[in-house]
Amino acid sequence: SLIRLFFAIIDKDSPMVEKDVVPPQVPVLASNPVEATFSANLNLKGFAEPKSRVVFLLNAEKSAEIIVSEEGQFEHELVLADGENELSIFGVDEAGNESLKTRSYLITRDSEAPILEIEEPKDGSVIELKKNRTTTIKGKTEANAKVLINGRMVLADGDGNFSTNYYLGEGKNELEFEAIDKATNKTQKKIEVEFRL
Repeated sequence: SLIRLFFAIIDKDSPMVEKDVVPPQVPVLASNPVEATFSANLNLKGFAEPKSRVVFLLNAEKSAEIIVSEEGQFEHELVLADGENELSIFGVDEAGNESLKTRSYLITRDSEAPILEIEEPKDGSVIELKKNRTTTIKGKTEANAKVLINGRMVLADGDGNFSTNYYLGEGKNELEFEAIDKATNKTQKKIEVEFRL
């Protein structure tokens, strides 16, 4: 029995036993994370080596580590800080081998509604004469935000300025504005303009 034990120990430490030194595949996200969001929670789904672990790095620090299912799928709800969040992930297999990191994703958490200023026309103004029926609408909001004017979309420039022409109906015209930033925060305003021929 001592001889058997001796050979069992020798076999266990034998260099003939191959260790797994092959790193796992890089985890793949099912879809790229949004660039900006108002929510503190971001749901991530993806694929990786079955039964491996997926490590989430947020701003270069370990945020979470989860086990991949036997089908090779994973899901995790990431908690974002206000401002910019740099995300990357990597896999670790059962032998402890680490995969390469995914590329970095920059996600901005923005929970503030955009500003919305209507510079022209002024609320309550009266516009006269047929030649002025197509009036210019000007305003300011957050840079690159979308602005809906009675449902019609205008894009703000890099400084937040927007401008468009609007055809007025005779009498009172109600103009509804909605500014929507990249994180889908919204600000709404209404003004009324009267047109007389």
